Amino acid sequence: MTVARRSGDAGKSDRLFSLIVRSRGHCEYLGCASRGPFVTAHIIGRGASGVRCVEDNAWCMCPTHHSLVDNWHDEKAMLVAQTIGDDRYRELRAVAEGYKTRPVTAKVFWSEEVARLIGRCGELGIDKRGI
Repeated sequence: MTVARRSGDAGKSDRLFSLIVRSRGHCEYLGCASRGPFVTAHIIGRGASGVRCVEDNAWCMCPTHHSLVDNWHDEKAMLVAQTIGDDRYRELRAVAEGYKTRPVTAKVFWSEEVARLIGRCGELGIDKRGI
């Protein structure tokens, strides 16, 4: 799995979001007993900026299961149904689609995301030094 290396606030948002998701501390593929390392697996791809950093749009996974859900549609659909549910998935898709036409500059959006994610790290007690 390659991780997009973005700079500025967009990159900082990615790194903070990944810390938040991986802080769950276990692979969310049902029945997996992996002890890590863990990665962030987006349900709706990272290209959808409007839901890129939405917590229930990502699973904490071992690399094996991340690859599985990325490459096998039926496995992903099963896990969506078992975790966030089909209704929430449709809501996230609608936000992702609607966001494509939202008249907000990327710079403003990502600076707001950084602030939101820093606050969320604080709520969860996540050490964000070095981000």
